[in-house]
Amino acid sequence: MNRAITVQGALFSGAAICLTLLSLSLPRLSPSAELLGAAFLIVLLGVPHGALDPVIAKQEYHVRGQRKWFLFTVGYLVLMLAVILLWTQWPFVFLAGFLIITAFHFSGDPADGVSPISRVAFGGAIVILPCLLHASDVTRLFGMLAGDSAAARLVPALHTISFGWFPFLALCALFEGRRSRMVTLEFLALGAMAIFASPLVGFMLFFCGMHGARHILRTVQRSGGAALGAVLNAAIVPMLIVASVVALLLITTREQTLEIRVMRLIFVGLASLTVPHMLLVEPLRFRDCQKHHQ
Repeated sequence: MNRAITVQGALFSGAAICLTLLSLSLPRLSPSAELLGAAFLIVLLGVPHGALDPVIAKQEYHVRGQRKWFLFTVGYLVLMLAVILLWTQWPFVFLAGFLIITAFHFSGDPADGVSPISRVAFGGAIVILPCLLHASDVTRLFGMLAGDSAAARLVPALHTISFGWFPFLALCALFEGRRSRMVTLEFLALGAMAIFASPLVGFMLFFCGMHGARHILRTVQRSGGAALGAVLNAAIVPMLIVASVVALLLITTREQTLEIRVMRLIFVGLASLTVPHMLLVEPLRFRDCQKHHQ
């Protein structure tokens, strides 16, 4: 594990442990304050990591020239619109699919050398473990996102699975500890936070402090040692586009409550961005894993 990843992992683990302790000792914020605060930080600190996709497309897939960039942009937008259409027509399928691909995508966050089974435990933790003690909160959030019927079908199953997931995660953490104590710390800190912290606040910290931060570090490394500023500059235009779409949707969806609008904009937006983003980064992850095991 290189130094930058180690430092980032230590910072995330420390923040996750602090959030866990605060969650056990202080009163919770109101649901609306949690949602608005988490949504703001997800957009500000988490979403930008996906805006680095043009850097990956250029560096790893040799997307250059107007024609290739046009096709890349059109393909990206078509996939995003397809996810949004799925949400409008089949919300249960959308929600179930979003949880599965999210867990799969997050399984790529641990450092190189972590076993596939341990990756499953890690990726599923932030999706499943909040249902252990906060099933009612998760039901409310999922209901705002995909409707009460979809939430009522999914949350009880996740609640049942959650009883075995932390032991599974802890065993994987101990197994990985033979190679890296930092990996063990990341696993256990994530597990504690996912169980005890508010689901939205815990997801926000994981998405920004682990997933987004680690993706940015790896993108900088893949860019051949380019300065961080140069890499982030490539994300300015995509981020402006995302911000414009979010602002437009906020203006044109006034018939719902603010909480429902924010919940749907953030997480439907994340889902629509995740699909094309995964098609870019997952092949690279598998390639790197193969190199590591050779």
